[in-house]
Amino acid sequence: MKKFLIGAVTVLTIFSAGCGDDSDVEKKSVVPSAEKNVSDKNFNAPTKPVETSKLSSTTSDRRDETAKNTDAEFFANRAVDNYNRKNYHEAAADATEAIRLNPTNVIGYVNRGYIYSALNDWSQAVADFSKAIELDPSNASAYSGRGIAYGFTGDYNQSVADLSKAVELNPNDALAYSGRGIAYAHLGDYNKAVDDLSAAIKINPQLIAAWQHRGQCYQALGDDAKAQADFDKARQLGY
Repeated sequence: MKKFLIGAVTVLTIFSAGCGDDSDVEKKSVVPSAEKNVSDKNFNAPTKPVETSKLSSTTSDRRDETAKNTDAEFFANRAVDNYNRKNYHEAAADATEAIRLNPTNVIGYVNRGYIYSALNDWSQAVADFSKAIELDPSNASAYSGRGIAYGFTGDYNQSVADLSKAVELNPNDALAYSGRGIAYAHLGDYNKAVDDLSAAIKINPQLIAAWQHRGQCYQALGDDAKAQADFDKARQLGY
């Protein structure tokens, strides 16, 4: 069985998310599916009244923070542009600078996690997705990305755990179902794999990896007719 094909069929999208202190600058995100809704936190200034004697220095600090967030957004957006052009090393450098300037922005770690995934740097990808989860335990995209990364490292049990959390948080995540199905297949549980791959296909019928891997699972279960039908569909879609 071919190892974790899901990364090869990922479709990347860009969407806007708030970033920084009262910022309305568009921020782009590297996400492997249009169904994903990556939540990002706004970092608002404290509401406590500022003492008059400290007004000047505090205002200056806020200006510095606003400038820093604007710079972070510039590098974050350029990272996504480089990613979409498949300039992955440049994308990683830009994402790293964005994180340096705004180290508590969840989407920055999610973005860089997917960039490292494109570079097949799974340990760094896992580290970034883990940091995103630490900052925002309800971030479905971070669980999905980490689960897929664990799949590529061969840690299929952890892959199943993370992807189960991803589909709990976002039941319309076709890639998470597909990834979990592939992990189940590697664990030898072909019936669960077929169920998950079928769920992925129902959500996104264009997901080539789901058709191909379901065909392999049907083949392992001895259902050659269904296996061939899935293989034919995968080829029709461009496998």
